[in-house]
Amino acid sequence: MTTPIHKDEDPMDVARTVLLAQGPTFECANCGKKYLDGEMADITGGFWERHQPGDMVGAGECPDCGALCFPIKKPEIDLAREVFRAHTLALVEYLEEAHEADRKNIVNGRGHNGDGAAGCSYCEAIKEAKRSLKKY
Repeated sequence: MTTPIHKDEDPMDVARTVLLAQGPTFECANCGKKYLDGEMADITGGFWERHQPGDMVGAGECPDCGALCFPIKKPEIDLAREVFRAHTLALVEYLEEAHEADRKNIVNGRGHNGDGAAGCSYCEAIKEAKRSLKKY
């Protein structure tokens, strides 16, 4: 999963977006409905009748059927990797904008037409950033 961002976004906002994109985090043990944190009802009476020593403690009650809800096991998302990818995409966007602006200001035929000319530091940086995205 890649979360595109703009170059001006805060890295912590990106991290929060990635985590929220994971979806529901709890599932009802009875009806199977899925909930985000805060959507379940508080566990009411009968706690010890519903739990045995060593059992996982329910996170809340299903608002529909009243059964206990438990965390959903999900594959781990490499948050650092996702933030790196998002920032690299923003860097590419910035470099492309700067390259275009600089190309318009070049005079006397010293520039190029944006075809990735050898020796252009913008083109080289964009290629390297895109190459690093393929690795991760």
